[in-house]
Order: sequence, then structure tokens, then C-alpha cells
Amino acid sequence: MQKRLFISFLTLFLTITFPGILRAQSPVSGQEYGTNLLLVQQLMDDNRFLAAQKLLDQLNEKELSESQMTETEYFKAIISLRLDEMDAAEKAANFESKYPSFSRISELRYTLGNHYFSHSKFKDAAQIYAQADASLLSNDDRNAYFFKYGYSQFMQGKTKEAKGLFYKLKDSNTTYSPSATYYYAHINYDEKNFPSAMKGFQALQSDPVFKPIVPYYITQIYYQEKDYDKLLEIGPALFKQAQGPRKNEIAKVIGDAYFKLGRFSESIEYLEFYRANSQGGYQKSDYYQLAFAHMKAGHDSEAIKYFEKVGNKQDTLSQYALYNLGTCYLKTDQKEFAGKAFYAAYQLDVNQEVREDALFNFAKISYELSNDPYNRAISAINAYLEAYPQSKRKNEAYTYLVNLFLSSKNYKGALVALENIDDRTPELNKAYQLIAFHRGIELYGESRFTEAGNLFEKSMKLPNDALLQLQAKYWLADCHYQMKAYDQSIVLWKELNTAYKVKQLSESVRIPYNIAFAYYALNDYPQAIEWFGKVIQEGKVPGLLSDAYLRTGDCYYLMKDFSKAAGFYAQALRLNDSNADYAMYQKALSHGGQGDLEQKTLELEAFYPRFPGSDLADDGLYELGTTYLIFEKNMPAITTFQKLVNDYPHSPFVRQALLKIGLAYYNTDQKQEALKELKRVVESYAGTKESKEALVSIRNIYVESNAADDFFVYVKNIPFANVSNNAQDSISYMATENVYMNGDCVAAISGFGSYLDQFPQGAFNIQAHFYRGECYYKTNQPAQALADYEYVLEKSENAFRETSLMKSARIQRANLNYTRALDYYNELAEIASGDAGLIESMEGQLECYYQLQSFPQVIQTAKRMLSSPAGSESGIEKAHLYLARAALETGDQMLAQREYGIVSNLLSGEPAAEAKYQMAHLKYEDRNFKESEKIVFELINEFGSYDFWVTKGFILLSDIYVQYGNTFQARQTLQSIIDNQEDPVLVNLALQKKKILDEDEEAEIKQQNKTVNDTVFLDEQNH
Repeated sequence: MQKRLFISFLTLFLTITFPGILRAQSPVSGQEYGTNLLLVQQLMDDNRFLAAQKLLDQLNEKELSESQMTETEYFKAIISLRLDEMDAAEKAANFESKYPSFSRISELRYTLGNHYFSHSKFKDAAQIYAQADASLLSNDDRNAYFFKYGYSQFMQGKTKEAKGLFYKLKDSNTTYSPSATYYYAHINYDEKNFPSAMKGFQALQSDPVFKPIVPYYITQIYYQEKDYDKLLEIGPALFKQAQGPRKNEIAKVIGDAYFKLGRFSESIEYLEFYRANSQGGYQKSDYYQLAFAHMKAGHDSEAIKYFEKVGNKQDTLSQYALYNLGTCYLKTDQKEFAGKAFYAAYQLDVNQEVREDALFNFAKISYELSNDPYNRAISAINAYLEAYPQSKRKNEAYTYLVNLFLSSKNYKGALVALENIDDRTPELNKAYQLIAFHRGIELYGESRFTEAGNLFEKSMKLPNDALLQLQAKYWLADCHYQMKAYDQSIVLWKELNTAYKVKQLSESVRIPYNIAFAYYALNDYPQAIEWFGKVIQEGKVPGLLSDAYLRTGDCYYLMKDFSKAAGFYAQALRLNDSNADYAMYQKALSHGGQGDLEQKTLELEAFYPRFPGSDLADDGLYELGTTYLIFEKNMPAITTFQKLVNDYPHSPFVRQALLKIGLAYYNTDQKQEALKELKRVVESYAGTKESKEALVSIRNIYVESNAADDFFVYVKNIPFANVSNNAQDSISYMATENVYMNGDCVAAISGFGSYLDQFPQGAFNIQAHFYRGECYYKTNQPAQALADYEYVLEKSENAFRETSLMKSARIQRANLNYTRALDYYNELAEIASGDAGLIESMEGQLECYYQLQSFPQVIQTAKRMLSSPAGSESGIEKAHLYLARAALETGDQMLAQREYGIVSNLLSGEPAAEAKYQMAHLKYEDRNFKESEKIVFELINEFGSYDFWVTKGFILLSDIYVQYGNTFQARQTLQSIIDNQEDPVLVNLALQKKKILDEDEEAEIKQQNKTVNDTVFLDEQNH
């Protein structure tokens, strides 16, 4: 018990016993008594000091003897002290200095000591009292002397000296006996001499001054001596009548007594009172005790609240608190939180037995949840098995480890962990087979075919699951196919096609189709036909069936067996699926190949009205017009070619169509119309084969019209028509073009360079630049390719413009020059001759606008892509993703929420992970914390391989916990990121958020200078 509790009782005692010390003296009127010193003595005995002082002042000092004078000065010093004059102490000191042998000097010292005592100058008082001789004092003064001297020593902390002085009075039958007994007992209490202290306090139970306070001491002594039963006999009643700080003190010991006796439910009332009324002095040990009591009483939710406040320091109390917190979370079916608490307990290297239990429980919970992005459960179980190899739970731990690998969706992390285990058990190899396969599937989806193939091979080599082996083999073959190793893919698929149980694979229906396509890619058409035939014979998959008919038709067409080709195209056409336009077009060409031009004409005349939006529409018009010319139907041919030119101005057939329009007019003797169209070919497509053919026809028309001079004037300004230079120019160019057409890009680059050096204004310089650019592009020399493509774009509106725009845009985009790339994509969108160019232009515009942070344009472009019938599947997916991102950037949360929802369902992999996170974040911004939390856990559970977004999700989860008031879980979540994440940006973000939480905690719980009960209690039932 602190001394501060008892100062008020000393004040009470002194007020009763020494009223003159503690309050102002009432004035005393004296009687004149002449010069009789005996009268002065009498007045002093009556405490009439002022009257006595006046009588002394009236004495004629000249008439006094030396002894009378000494006695007079003595009385003056005494009276000055008793009147508490300002210079009283000085007068007393002067007298002692002047008359050190005066017979009543002890009385003077005693009075001076009382003077200091009355002013609470206990050090000065004790020094003076020490010089006084108590034996020379009266009995009353002697008793007062011992008490005041003892109290002065007590107030200086000299309890040993004070104790001896109080001892002289405690058993005396005097006014000072109760006070001396009290302080004597108090000193014994402080010295933990509880029997002596108890004896003293019990003696004061009836004392009117001390009976209000001694029960608190008696209670504390019972508490200190662990006599909790006796404490509880008097404590509850004392608690009811107590007020102020005493009530809080007694609540603490009663609550602790009940707690120590295991009466937890009864302890809670008092411990809660102590918590509520401890202003700033509540310690983490107090939180632990209160939490433990609630836990033992079955109040797990309350226990959680207080265990969380104990903190996470490197000490035993924190470790036990975290362990018990995990236990309470388990009881309330909050496994996610329980796992974090157990893991935090394991991280504190204090009690090894608790660490082992906590580690095992964490691993077990992590297995049951299977949602730890850092695979800490795997690490924890491995650490457990390494640290405790003889544990009785070793087999159970291995079982959890295997099952954890099998159930974990973080295949990337699980694979790394598994490959770090040198000696894998059969169970682990079984897990490895499955995890390697699923990680391979993830890598395949990211087009990382080499890495995926390696994992499929590893999965194949483990014979644990025969069906999984077959499945891995299928995807390994597919990886070879994607890498153009067609022969290897065929071997694997053929082996698989005859394998036992292969029909149990969902992929098995595609095996014959895949083999056929691989043969087709190798130009082995007979084998391709055989395998496509198997697909047709099975006829189980509509999409594959239609394509099998088409590709069989293609094989026969390429083998020039047009009759069979037409038959298979007709079969495909009857299915009327998305490839019906191709089937009808190829069927028409097959009739032409057989020489049945009338049937070809009929097919082509029906083609355009049926498929006006087809990529093959311009092809169909060109073939139809050409067929009309064969029948010498010049006017229908002209009309058809003109439709092609007007409707498809960027089609590669335009220049040929214009040439044939000119020739058709020439055939019908419409020479002026013919010249107009033919000159258009020469001027627009200079240097091309068509322009040269057109020039020959123009010459013939001029010659037939007897206007040869006009022809020479016309050709004068046409470079490629210069007959004198043209032969060498043409020979040099054609030689290199043949090299290019044969696929030798290295030689072609050199040849085109030599040609351009020799003929800088040559007739074929545009073609040379374009084809050299194509070779540079194919050989991964983008800077050189860009220079050639941009030359083509600068010099002419020619047949190479569309490709040059497309390739230039790609290169500039790869160079991160999005502004320039955007210019090219914009022009490409205007001139694209087919869906492929249009699709690429829109996708390129979308990417460039996004990278340039032109988010309104991103939104417009994405919406245009989504409404376009020409959109590709990948383009649609990207449009939704970029539309969601741009909506988020522009603050359109409703649109962002809708689009991210579409992305989440439409895409897989990292974009889907991003979508999940953003959906959760948007819900958080709407303060829909429950829904946000639900989506975060979907992100964690479904996208474990995408560490960045999963970690972002956990950071968001910590914010949600803060909103719930669960700062402990928020802190543990952030700490998990800090301990395991490698991305410095994410770690710094977690550190910043945790720092805020730590500062808030420090502000909430301030450490006070207080004795902390370091006894801790572990729930042995769960230990």
C-alpha cells in the first residue's frame, strides 16, 4: 500500500491531538503581573504566550540579575517559537549559542523541533529532536517527542529509526498509542512482516480514527499471504462501502483472489471494475488476467477483445496471450484469425513448448483454410518437422503437409516449396505431380510454353496418378505444337490416343483433331485427311466437326482434288456455323478448279448478298469479276470490280480490279474509260506488276489511236517507264526479290540495300524498302525496320501502306513511343482493308490511349470495340479490362464496378485477380465492408499465384479490420506482409499502415510506473 494513502490519517490525528500545531492560535488576553517571572511561567503553562510576551517586554532588564536575564531570554525564545514568529528559529539558535549549558536547553530544542514539525520541515525537526534529551522532558512532552521524532523520520523514509520510536509508544496507554501502533504496523507491512503488521492493524479495528482504513490493510495482508478465503470473507463488503481510489484497489485484490481460487466468473465483476476505473495505470498483465477470466468463464468474444490488447512483445505474457487468443478464435469459429494468432505466438521465441503447440495449430488451420499466399503453412510444417523430429504428432504433420500441397491453389509457391524438399515421400511426390501439372496449366495460359512443357514432363514422370499422367502428356504435346515442333506433338498425341483410360480425359475428344492439324501444319495432307476423317467419324463436337470438314476440304484443294474439296466444303456449309462464309467461298473456287465456271459463277453471285460483312467479301467480288471476264461478260465484270473498289478501297485486290476494269473497257472499245482506269493504276501503284501491265495496255491504246507521240509525252515523267535504265534496274531488283520470296532474309537485306544504293530513284525503291523492312522485322531489327516502313509511308499511297502502318505502330508501341504509335493506329483504322487490320488498330489505340493516360478516349475506344462486330475475343477481353481501369481513373465507380465484374467472369489469370481486388476496393469505398471482405477472400482463395494482387488484397483486409475495430488482426495481417513480401512498394505501404496502428496503440495504453504482477496463466486444457 502506498504511503500516500495514509497522510490524510496523520492529518486527522494531529488535528485532534495538537490543534495548536495545525491551525491558528486563538489570541489570549493576559493579566498584568508586574515583573514576577513566576506569573510569566504560569501564563505560558496556560498557553497565554502573547500575554506572557507582553509581561516580559515590560521587565526592566537593568534591574535583573544575570540568571534572571538568562531565564528571561529563554522564555522569550520559547514564546517566539510558540507564537510561530518569523525569526523564532533564529532566536532559539542564538539562545543556544549564547547559553549552551542552560539547564532547560532540551526543552528549548524540543520546542524548536515542534516548530519545524508544525511547518512540515521534518528533516530539520528530526535533527533538533536528536539533540534533545527526552529524559529531561515531562511525561506528556516525552510521549509527544517520541511520536513527532518518529513521524519526522518516517516522512524522510528512515523507517528503521521511525519504527524504534513508534515501538516505544505503541503499547503505551497514551494519546499517541493508536497513531504509533498504526505507523508501526504500516512499516511492518512495507517490510512484508505481515504477522506483526496484522497484529497492529487488528488492534486498531475499534479505534475511531483508524477503523475506516485498517480493513484495507488487513485485506492486502490476506492477499499478500495468499489467504484468499479470509480475504473474501471481508473483501466484498469492504468493496461495497469503499469510495474513490480505495474501491479500485480493493476491486483489484478481490478479483485477483477469486481468479487465483479458480472462481473466474466471480472474479470478472471486480476485474472489470478495476479496468474501468484505472485511469492510465492499466497494464497488459491486467488485460491478460481479465481476458483469461473471460475465457475460462466461456465468454470467448470478451476474452478476444482483451487478449488483443496485451500486445505482441517479445515476452512470455504476450506469447501466452496470443496462444490463448488463437484458442478463443477457434472456439468462435474464426479460423482465419486463429491462425494469425497462433503464428504470432510461434514467432515469439520464449516458451518452446508453447511455440511447438502454436506452430502445429497454425499449420493445421492453414491447411484447413488453404488461403495463405506465402505458403507459411508449408514452411511452418517443415519447420515443425525439422525442429521436433521426434514429435508424437509427426505423422499427423506429414499428412497435413501432403493435403496442404494438394489443396493449395498457390501452385507457384507450393511448387517452389516442394522442390526445396530433397527427400520427398511417396505422398509428397503424389502432391508434386498434381501441383506441377496445375502450375504448367497456369504457365500455358500465359503463353510460356517452354516452362509449361518442362512442368508437364515432370508431372508425367511421376506414376502416382495414371490419369493425371495422360493429361500432362496431352498438354506437353500441345506445348510442342505451340512451339511449332509438330513432329513431337504428333508422336505424343498418337501415343496418348491409344493409351488405356484416355477416354476418361475431357481433352481426349480433341486428340485426333490436334494430330490432323499438326499434319496440316507440316503440309502432310494425306495424313491430315486421315485424322480429320476420324474427327468427322466421331462427330461428337460440333465446333470441331465443322472445322474438320473445312480443313479436309482445304487439304483436297491444296492437292488439287477439287471435286472432293467441294464435297467437304458443302458439308461444312450445311452446318451453317461461323465459318460458313469460308466454306461457301472455297466451294465456289473448287468448282472453278474443276472447270465448272458456271457453277462457280452461281456460287459467287450468291456469296456476296449472303455474307456482305465477311472478310472474304472482297475476295468473292474479285473472283466473280474475274470469272465474268473469262465468259467475256465485260459489263458485269466492270460493275463487279467497281463495287469492289468502291466498297473496299483498301482491299489488296483494288489495284488488280482497277487494271481489269481498264482492260474490260478496252475489250468493249471504250478507250477513254480504259485510259482513265489504267492511268489510275500506273499513278497509284507505280512500279508494281499491275502498273507495268497497265502501261502496256495504255501504249497499245495510244498506238491503235495513232497517238504515239502522246504516249511518249505521258511516259516521260514515269520513272519506271524509262526504257534505257529500266532493264538493269528491273534485273537487279528481281534478283533480290526472288531471294526474299524464298525466305532468305539475310541475303535479301543485303541485296535490297545494294539495289537502293545503286538505284536511289529506282522504279522499285518502294518495294525494296518495304520488303527489306519486312526482313528486318522478321529478324528482330525493329529500328531498321521502322526506317524502311516510314519511308514507304512517306513516299506513296501504295499497296504496302496498311502493313507498313501496322508494323510501324507495333514498333513505336514497343519503344513506348505511344504518341507516334497512336498516329499510325489512327490512320490504320481509316484504311484497314479487313477485320484483322481494324481489330489491331482499335486494340492499339486502346493501349496507347491508356498508356498516355487519356482515359476519356480509352472509354470511347473500348466501347467502340465492344460494339464492333469485328472484335476478337482477346480484344473484347482487353476492352472490358481497360474500360474498367479508365472508369476507375475518371471516378465513374458504377461503370468500374460493372466492368470489373465482367472482367472477373470473362478473364482468368492476373487480369481476373486485378478485377477481384478492384471490386473489393470499390465495395470498401462504398463502406460495404462485409462484401469487400468477402471478395478479398475470393481473391486470396482463387488467385494465390498472383502475389501482387493478393498482397494488395491483404492490405485492404487490414483496412477492413480497422473499420471493424479489430486492430490486432489488422496489425497481424500487415506484419505477415512485412515478413514475407519482397516487393518494396507493398512492404513500405504495410509498414506505414502498421506504424499508424502502433502509434494509436501506444496512445491508448500508456505504461505507468506500477508493480506488475508477472504471474501468467496458461489454459492447461488447451496446452
